[in-house]
Amino acid sequence: MEQVHAVVVPVPGSGVDAEQLREMVREERGTMYEPASIVFAAALPLTDAGKPDKKRLRQEAEVAASA
Repeated sequence: MEQVHAVVVPVPGSGVDAEQLREMVREERGTMYEPASIVFAAALPLTDAGKPDKKRLRQEAEVAASA
């Protein structure tokens, strides 16, 4: 079963928390898109082309889920 996992780079001083983000997703997109886990990060890992490194993000989510 696939699950949604989110890595969020918060705007400094935003004060947003995981539950607020889940509530926003439920209201805007529906429960199907609600993240199973939310990780806050200082920055997203990037590929050499400067795009978000989705493979690395998936690997990190798998490691976190198995811990």
